Amino acid sequence: MLAALASLLVGGSTAYLPLAPAVRVCTHQRPAVASPTRTASAAMGVLDQVSEAIRGGGEQASDSKSDPKTAAFTAANDRTVMAYTERVARINDLEDEIEALEDEALAAKTAEFRKRLAAGETEEELLEEAFAVVREAAWRTLDLRHYDVQLVGAMALNDGKLAQMGTGEGKTLVATGAVYLNALSGKGAMVVTVNDYLARRDAEGMGQVYAFLGLSVGLVQSGSDTAARREAYASDVTYVTNSELGFDYLRDNLAVTAEEVVLRRELNYCVVDEGDSVLIDEARVPLIISGKTDAPVDKFGAASKLAAVLERGIHYDVFEKEQTVSLTDKGTRDCEKALAVGDLYEPTNPWASYVSNALKAKELFVKERSYLVQGGEAVIIDEFSGRVMEGRRWGDGLHQAVEAKEGLTVQPETEVVASVTYQSLFRRFRKLSSMSGTALSEAEEFATIYGLDVVDVPPVLPSLRSDIPDSVFKTTRGKSNAALAELLSLRRSGRPILVGTTSVEASQVFSDKLTELGVKHEVLSAAPEAAQREAEVVAQAGREGSVTISTNMAGRGTDILLGGNPAFMARLYLRTAFAAAAGLSGVTPPRDGFFPRAVSEEAEAAVGRAAARFAQSRAAAAADDDAEGHERAELAAPDEGCSPWHFRGGFPERRLLAVAASSAAVFEESVEDEAREALEAVGEEFAEELAPEKERVLQAGGLHVIGTNLHDSRRIDGQLRGRAGRQGDPGSTHFFLSLEDRIFRLFGGDKIKGLLDFMRISEDQPLESGQVQRVVEETQAKVLAVQREDTYRTRAAVLRGSADEVLDTLAAHAAGTASDILKSNLDASGAEATLAKLQQFFPAVPLTAADLEGDGAEERAHAAVQEALRAKAAELDSVRPGLAVESGRFLALTQTDTLWKAHMKAMGYVKDFAGLKAYSGTDPIQVYREEGLRLYEAMQTSLRQNTAFSFFQYQPRSKGA
Repeated sequence: MLAALASLLVGGSTAYLPLAPAVRVCTHQRPAVASPTRTASAAMGVLDQVSEAIRGGGEQASDSKSDPKTAAFTAANDRTVMAYTERVARINDLEDEIEALEDEALAAKTAEFRKRLAAGETEEELLEEAFAVVREAAWRTLDLRHYDVQLVGAMALNDGKLAQMGTGEGKTLVATGAVYLNALSGKGAMVVTVNDYLARRDAEGMGQVYAFLGLSVGLVQSGSDTAARREAYASDVTYVTNSELGFDYLRDNLAVTAEEVVLRRELNYCVVDEGDSVLIDEARVPLIISGKTDAPVDKFGAASKLAAVLERGIHYDVFEKEQTVSLTDKGTRDCEKALAVGDLYEPTNPWASYVSNALKAKELFVKERSYLVQGGEAVIIDEFSGRVMEGRRWGDGLHQAVEAKEGLTVQPETEVVASVTYQSLFRRFRKLSSMSGTALSEAEEFATIYGLDVVDVPPVLPSLRSDIPDSVFKTTRGKSNAALAELLSLRRSGRPILVGTTSVEASQVFSDKLTELGVKHEVLSAAPEAAQREAEVVAQAGREGSVTISTNMAGRGTDILLGGNPAFMARLYLRTAFAAAAGLSGVTPPRDGFFPRAVSEEAEAAVGRAAARFAQSRAAAAADDDAEGHERAELAAPDEGCSPWHFRGGFPERRLLAVAASSAAVFEESVEDEAREALEAVGEEFAEELAPEKERVLQAGGLHVIGTNLHDSRRIDGQLRGRAGRQGDPGSTHFFLSLEDRIFRLFGGDKIKGLLDFMRISEDQPLESGQVQRVVEETQAKVLAVQREDTYRTRAAVLRGSADEVLDTLAAHAAGTASDILKSNLDASGAEATLAKLQQFFPAVPLTAADLEGDGAEERAHAAVQEALRAKAAELDSVRPGLAVESGRFLALTQTDTLWKAHMKAMGYVKDFAGLKAYSGTDPIQVYREEGLRLYEAMQTSLRQNTAFSFFQYQPRSKGA
């Protein structure tokens, strides 16, 4: 809350603190769209001429291939992949020998490897034989064989690198080689995913490979108890989400007895899936364990009512780019009058933070985009995955402000008991590696922060996806109409369509339009009714002529197979039959028409026998008090896979459907054998029925992705695009944007819209120029590189600086903040108002209004601020020697990381907008550079003001508190 207040205090030149979250080449033609009008064609000609002038001018934008850094990365990457490929050849040479081993002999290789490690061999020396063993085990248990390039990815993971692999390239299977090899030491290996669904799916699927080879497998879920967690972390291989791991680490450090500790003493090896999301997007936002306070909550309600009547542009300004608000002078006066207080910022009766949060809740946090109201609570929607984040709350009173806005029961405020960032947590592992489909753009950050070099792993097959240049329309209506027209046109040809939106609300609006048109479709969003059928919907999004709307596609974890997924359909068919036979509730049958055909009498008979055997086995287990819950868990998600082996972490020993779907050995005429026979019979019939459909979808051009807006994270846009063209399949993508979209509104889209009105370009005419977009992207890489180096250099100086250097940094921030306040207020508002502003940042500053009048006022103010800084440092050091430097270093680093994350997001917006400036005759490269410089200077201003404010407001608790 401390730094957030700084955005309201400076006045005039406001400091902005961004809100922290709680948590190729194609041979296919472009889809047909309306022909451009003559006016629009002329406009596009002007735009392309501008871009040509930019390229041909005195300051050319270099081709990415000729950029020295890009060329160096490509050369180094090629050398790395070539070295790995040579080792793959040696692994392939071992295949016949390993294939000849009986199951027992293959499993015994694990004990042999462990003996060899104990005798002095290294993991590196075992790698080729161990990978050959894992490949064979995966084939025998899962019917999956690692491609050569998947072994390349596994070697990158073993070397502590980040393997970039596209969507659908099998990253889940890739991890098994590196995880197995690093688990042989007995020190444990973790696979960290972004949600419980993926952790459970991967543990129960890939876990069969490890269990076959004699390794124990653990799974930590949000509902796991302490004993289950301890047992899971003690396993050879542990699957867990990033948030559960982080909170377990915090709880361990708050434990008062050894029995409360769940993690191993040393963290050995870790593979982080979706590394760009976890290690970059979420890494700088700390995980916090908090305790409730007895602070009153009535102020949130009063502030919410006040915010509802305040007028934007009169009482306050909204800065969407910076995600903050600022009260105007009139707004401050009217708030003080309405609340009957003399000063909103009075330390003994503070109202500023309550009003600020109420305005943010009103303007920046939109229902069904930022959160849902569910069960009488405001539940946060994860901006990266589109899922709800159960149990998460925004800090600094923001969540309470949202609750007050929605008329919900306002929960008490909390105070921090312990916190850690993912950045800090994952650097504690002896060896860290990661996987991602969109990491190259942040390669320098991965290398600088984590020491993770990015390896671009080649795809199994060349990509055939066509990425159509973004189409920008004058109005939202024009954009929506064009997107709908393209959807209807391509659907008639039989192509499946995936529509990506950025909010639950936008998904519902698009769904309503399709419903009006009589178009059958499915919706995926954070809404509970949609989330329950998520895997079912995604797995079938490749059916002929299907239409699927999704809020976000990041971390969905289920591939879209062209023509549908017969294996999934078969498992769902059996699940429904088993539930009916056993009288289980809570198993939702699929919608009508989901299955491609009625099964034959022979197959139905096999299903009936298996269902009857399942019902008998359930009845036999009825003596167990929790049998019903146990068996329902077996049926809850057949798509996720299960295991015949015991999973540490409280999971059932037998998961019938997954055993049936695997290649695991089962007893003849057992319930597992019956289930496998039924599954194969139904699966074969469904596959035969769907084969012609798959061929038609391939011939039509594959999956087409329509984007209706840009996400805050462009990597999510990349993940949406990556759903098309999976593993050499054909596909295409097309994003439809509007000058009324938030991203363009932030950067003056209304001015370009006015120019287009003057040129009489209709609202349904798209504006496109891939050439300008390429030029701006090349410039973005250069500008961000310079800013990144400067930021990292400054950060490193604070991190590694001596005590005196840290104090000097604080002194510079304090002096800069004082200058900002004096410049904004002294001449405009007078000495009294300026003194009040200074006292809000520096409470004990030894200064009077008279000191701010006449010659030498600025010198006296600066001297007083430095004196206040020395006094504050002495106050902190009296609590504990060195606390001033420790807290100052922490605050400066935290602010640097938070603001840099927001800056990169804002620069992404600028890149998308700059190309459109060509319509007004403005050089888009110059626009990008100027706007980028302005944003970077604003970031530096926020850094000094937020750090200074937070340092002076920091009040450490005494030991007895």
